[in-house]
Formats: sequence, C-alpha cells, structure tokens
Amino acid sequence: MSGWGHLKLETSYILLSLQKTILRYEFDETVPLMDYLKVPYWTRRKDCDFFMNKGSSDEASANATADLFQNQALRTQGKAAFKASQARLDTSAKANGELFEKVKELGVLREIDDSSSITGKSYQITDLSLFQVNMCWMAAQMLVLKMLFDCSVVYPEYTDPAALRVLLRKESVHVWNFIPALLELESFVAVTSLDVIYPTSEVAMTEEKEYLLDLFASLDRYRQALPTDRVLLNKAIVSYSALFSGRISPHAPLDFETCKWWKQKKAYKDNEAPPTLTHFMSPPSG
Repeated sequence: MSGWGHLKLETSYILLSLQKTILRYEFDETVPLMDYLKVPYWTRRKDCDFFMNKGSSDEASANATADLFQNQALRTQGKAAFKASQARLDTSAKANGELFEKVKELGVLREIDDSSSITGKSYQITDLSLFQVNMCWMAAQMLVLKMLFDCSVVYPEYTDPAALRVLLRKESVHVWNFIPALLELESFVAVTSLDVIYPTSEVAMTEEKEYLLDLFASLDRYRQALPTDRVLLNKAIVSYSALFSGRISPHAPLDFETCKWWKQKKAYKDNEAPPTLTHFMSPPSG
C-alpha cells in the first residue's frame, strides 16, 4: 500500500472514532440546553446592547416571560442543563484536540506563517475531505460554545461570561487560521463553510472585523445575497450569528434600513406583511 493510501486509511479511522465522539456529545446531549434557551428569555436584559432583540412588543409575551423567571424549578432545570452542556463541550473539545494533533502528526495538516492571514498563521490541509469534516465539527463546537456564552451573559450566576468569551476568542482564532485554505476552494464551495465563521465576528477586534467583512463580501459577489453597504453587511452577520445560537427570534422584525434594502431587492409590495429575519436569512434572488 502506498504511503498516501495508508494516510487516507488512517485518516478515515480518525474520523470514524473521534468524530463520532464529537458529534454524539455536541448534538445528542445538548438538547436540554437548546430547549431551555427559548427566545423570550433574551428579553430579560432589556438594557444590554449585546442583545439585538430588546424585548417583545407583545405585552402578553412579555408577561409570560416574567412569569418564567419566577419559576425557580425551571431556573434550576436550566442551570443543570447548562452545566451538563458545558461538561459535554469540555469532552468534545478534548476529542477535537486529539483529532487536530493526530492529523498534524500524520502530516495532513501543517501550521505555517502567513502574512495574508488575519492571525499571521494558517493551516495547510492536503486532504479535502478532512477539511470539510473539520469545518463541520468546528461549527458544532462553535454552536455549543456560542449558546453557552450567550446564556452566561443573561445568567452570569451559571458561569463567568468573561471566561467563556476568552474560550470563544481562542476558538475563533483557530477558525480564522483555516480561512486561507477556505479561499483556495471554489467560491460556491467556500460559501457553504461560512456558518462557522459568522459567530467569530462578535469577538473580533476592529481590524479583524474589517478583514471578515471583506471576506464575506468577496465570497458573496456571485450569490449577491448580502448587502454591499458595510453597515448593513455587519448587521446581517450579527443577525446570522444571533440566529446561529438562538439569541434572537427568526420572526423578529428587520430594522428600517435593512428592511428598505430587502424590499428594494425583493420588489416588495406595500400590502405585504413586513419582512422578518426569516426573510432576510433566506434572501431573494435578484
């Protein structure tokens, strides 16, 4: 058997073992937390700019939300779900780390200095299938971590939000190291991997944020699903990130400027219902 054939075989073994561990912990075991993070909970901190959805205009919904916070049993259940999900995240992170170190050992992945990268480093991967699977498990990891972080901002008694933000930032840098490899793919392929990058924009510094906006705009030049205006583009990415972790409702109304852009693109009729984030996240062709 050739060296490359042996490498492919061993790579397949890694994916069959560690990947099962990652996906089992991150999808099956986090359902209680996902059930707990219902949209009305994000109306608790109405004074917090971190949340886009700053309270429901529906008085009945707001009252129902207030009642939920008085339910100590539900709060206790939520805290237990949070701790269980955090433990699962720690376990899957360990498995992710083992996978990463193994592929480096096999020579499938190399870390190199790269002046074009946002971090000054980039990862070179010789196995496209491994790259695609890698993006999938990073998205799964980022999903759970982002949910835990958003939840901790609302409920700081569960855990320290600052500590989770540090971890989120660390994982974001790890994701950014894959961007140069992503850009080597065809645009229509690369754009399918953006879900894992959207949440990282919320912990990016100013220069990093500009780099990411350039990336999103560049990959969207054929699809033309995102606004070209930088302010609206940034709002779109924040919306994607917030929906990604369930921080805002897909039925939340669009702000005026985004709504105006969407209506122009859609040729919206005046008698139609106002567009929501659901419409925006599935942009019309045009």
